[in-house]
Amino acid sequence: MTDRRPGDLLVDPRRAGWVDAGALLIVLLLALPGVVTGTQSFFEFDLYFHHHPFWSLVEQSLAQGELPFWAPGVRAGYPLHANGEAGLLYLPALVANAWLPAHRAIDLFVLFHLWLMGMFSALLLRELGVRPLLALLGAVSLILSARVLGTAFWPNAVAVSAWLPLALYAITRTRRDALVGALLLAAALGLSLLAGRPQRELVCLLLILPYGLFILIGSPATETSVRTSRGSRALALGGGLVWGLLLGAPQILPTLFLLQDSVRAAGVTYANWLPAVLVDQGYADLFQVFMPAVRGDWPEISGYAGLVIYAGFACALGFGWRDLRKGRPLGALGFFLVASGVLFVLAGGGAWSYSLFQSIPGLRSVRLPMRLLFPAVVAAVLAASLGFERLMQHRTSSSWRGVLPLVLLGVAVCDLVWVAWRTVPVAESSVYAIAPGLVAEGESSRYDATGSPHRFYADHMPVEVMGYSDSELRMRLSHLPPLMNLALTSGQRAASGYGEPELAWVAAATRAPRPEILRMLGVDRFFSSRDLSRAGREWREFEPLGRHGPAWLYRFEPLPRALWVPEVVAVGSFEAALATLRDAEFDPTRRALVEVERGLSGGSVNRASGSVVLEVDTPNQVAMKVDAPGPGYLLLFDTWAPGWTAEVDGQVTPVLRANGMFRLVEVPSGASRVEFRYRPPGLVPGLVLAIPALVSWWIACPFAFFRRR
Repeated sequence: MTDRRPGDLLVDPRRAGWVDAGALLIVLLLALPGVVTGTQSFFEFDLYFHHHPFWSLVEQSLAQGELPFWAPGVRAGYPLHANGEAGLLYLPALVANAWLPAHRAIDLFVLFHLWLMGMFSALLLRELGVRPLLALLGAVSLILSARVLGTAFWPNAVAVSAWLPLALYAITRTRRDALVGALLLAAALGLSLLAGRPQRELVCLLLILPYGLFILIGSPATETSVRTSRGSRALALGGGLVWGLLLGAPQILPTLFLLQDSVRAAGVTYANWLPAVLVDQGYADLFQVFMPAVRGDWPEISGYAGLVIYAGFACALGFGWRDLRKGRPLGALGFFLVASGVLFVLAGGGAWSYSLFQSIPGLRSVRLPMRLLFPAVVAAVLAASLGFERLMQHRTSSSWRGVLPLVLLGVAVCDLVWVAWRTVPVAESSVYAIAPGLVAEGESSRYDATGSPHRFYADHMPVEVMGYSDSELRMRLSHLPPLMNLALTSGQRAASGYGEPELAWVAAATRAPRPEILRMLGVDRFFSSRDLSRAGREWREFEPLGRHGPAWLYRFEPLPRALWVPEVVAVGSFEAALATLRDAEFDPTRRALVEVERGLSGGSVNRASGSVVLEVDTPNQVAMKVDAPGPGYLLLFDTWAPGWTAEVDGQVTPVLRANGMFRLVEVPSGASRVEFRYRPPGLVPGLVLAIPALVSWWIACPFAFFRRR
């Protein structure tokens, strides 16, 4: 880079960080005044019916001194780590949940990470030689882009995205200090993994890896700005990647362990619907990669970064191509970033990209929808900032070099703030105080013989049932799929669910549930989209409670949450168990089905009945007292999943999967106490890997600092 005069900067580089911090706070206040002050909240169906309930669960559990690894109120219970967005060990989320109501915790969590994203982006641009005001321009353009603000209702996605600019800065920093770069890269990757939503981390790696390769081979040792050899840079990049993976192991390993049992494990899903949508819409929608939707809402594919960025983008393309032809690899960085952005856009523009990724073993269920094009926005913003910097140096008179960046920044802020007002999905914060009203008659107070609350099930949950009077809210939420996870926030429990990963065997059993399965799930209220009086004979035991909007509400007597059963029967597969469960002649109170008998004693059928009483019921622990008339089994109608252990009178006992999806343990005759505990599989190995990595990281930090001093 050429020498600059102090008058060219307008901002002292030594104080640029403080200026960035204050300026970004002011910009966020201008763009999101209601969210900053608390009168408004981020609001959209994914946030309200998916993220907010689970943040509420964490908030309630932390208040009781427990970190919930299990969600008991949805789908008869499921492991939160099967949902890659849980981020249970991410410190900023824990702090926010511990001190604030869930909706306010989410708002400030997102705002904080938008601010972090801007700070790291400005830091990266200054490291690349961009003057402070233009670096601030790039930071503002990134955090106020429609692609970023349009995903503000995915808090974990924003958190992961915030660490991408720091990872790129760390990679760039290895050119002059390999150890510091490795430490920062490890921190960025580790924190982004702990934040959850690993599918966005996967897409961010598509920019991190080629950028690291570019910095590794595109910065010859003869350049005055490069102080490290290629060997030390390669060691720093490889070590930082491994270090980061180890730091994030407590989050990613449990998710991987649960992958095979979850349709939506790790936050990835089948993308069969999306290619068809893209093909139908055609490449005309690629216009929205940089422009907001004409109708004013947030588009599915949008990375709009301010009209002023187009000029810098064009400058980067021209200067980068010229430098590339003249053999200046470092000067071609802008062209590289432009090419990266275009590649992301084109790769997401057709169904072939999904087929490509789904053909890779282990990634066949991964979706890479256009909403994950955040790296393309980063590439566009960085390229535009570099293009403006080159323009300032070579094509601008000295009298304009100090004024033009300020003019560009002012125009971009006005432009982007206006777009933010039209783009960000927000609502009045009071929307989170609306009672869900899942059951108008207040039947949630009903308990079974064990002392456990009954569950409800819904094959249709229209907004009208929720009791909303605001017509705009009904319109915004009217297209929601069946069950809302508001059971978690309303203190009720559901046997069905929406927006969370469905354990495969539970999904198979409840996709078309029969009364026998609903009875085992403890369902006493059933919302249905059809009139069951016209259904088959097996549905006649349901008692109609009237119609609520377009849904019918029914009630019938279910089984208690837990039973003592005297006999088990071995079946060959889950499909065989499911077929038996749907047989009206099968009596789940007298026997249980296990896919592998594992040495269990069958014995004769004891016609006497045992009693079961609930003692402890928390997300990670269930304890029950059993009074058995003879040797037999405790059948708990909660979802089985890897990670559950049990003790009977203090003795460890295997937890078997019974009836295809429930928990079963062997109990002796007489009185006994059974205690179930849940620990995510892979959590302990993840901590074993992460703790030494964290200790070594802390030891290396002062060493790197004092060595530089």
